[in-house]
Amino acid sequence: MGVKLESAKHIIIFEPWNLGDLIISAYFSRELYTIFDIRTSFICKKEWVEWISLQDFVEDVFCFSAPWNRKVGRHPFHYNISHILKLRKWVRKKRYDFLWDTRGDLRHKVFLKLLRINNIISIRYPSNLNAYQRINLLIDRFGGSRIPTKEKLPDTIKSNRIFLFLDSYWPNRRVPLALGQKLIECLVHEGFMVRLVLPPGKKYHFIKALLYLSGDESFQIIRGSINEVACALEDSALCISTDSAWLHMSFYLGVPAIGLFGFLNANEWAPPGTRIIYPKNPLSARDRYRLRYMDKQPLKDINVDDVVHVVKSVIG
Repeated sequence: MGVKLESAKHIIIFEPWNLGDLIISAYFSRELYTIFDIRTSFICKKEWVEWISLQDFVEDVFCFSAPWNRKVGRHPFHYNISHILKLRKWVRKKRYDFLWDTRGDLRHKVFLKLLRINNIISIRYPSNLNAYQRINLLIDRFGGSRIPTKEKLPDTIKSNRIFLFLDSYWPNRRVPLALGQKLIECLVHEGFMVRLVLPPGKKYHFIKALLYLSGDESFQIIRGSINEVACALEDSALCISTDSAWLHMSFYLGVPAIGLFGFLNANEWAPPGTRIIYPKNPLSARDRYRLRYMDKQPLKDINVDDVVHVVKSVIG
């Protein structure tokens, strides 16, 4: 490629998937900016533009929705040719050192090659590699020193406020609401303030009763834009989340986290330092995207006492 990482000034990251994937890529970009003073432009879904644009290492953003990452509508004729041509024009106008496909996805590589986009780095990562180590395989390409990826804890515990997310984009990663209610009640009973994040358009049947019994000082509902929810997370002492974007956001913001994993994929996808809690009988990692497992709820067997015990060990 001819460029050294130390001399690079601007790169483009291609990440048209979900928020969690973008947050991981934002972490990479922040590290490259901090260490090498490299600024980044992003290609991502329009839903995430507001958040990523506010990061101080970001130069520009192009909105792109890739048909291959939809649950439905993957037929080739769903591609918007005019939008794809605009993407190519946007990239070609940029003065960039290289374009990094952070996922190392074969579909990304083929798509970008067909657009005749130059200077693409698309690494085929080992299947068991933790997602946060991808940046070091990029650095290996340039012969540089690896970046230690470790949990960045706050100097002091801020409060007893716990940020809680029970949902997920994938239904088989969600916490059943009855179990979620029990967990909240136990945490409130132990003297913690629980801040429950509601996904857009979602309603939980137990909220009114908990607000009535607990009051605003022990139980709050958090909703709003990504930036608004991220602010609530950053102001919390601990995050408890399913395998979702908010688990990655907690690492990005330096908030300690507990990850609730129903599938055995934490080694690959959990952020560094995350305290992992599995149910009694977790399912295989390879099953999490299989259609016949979409309605399974392995987190129904999470032990609430185990969760409370880990919470108390962190901020109790």
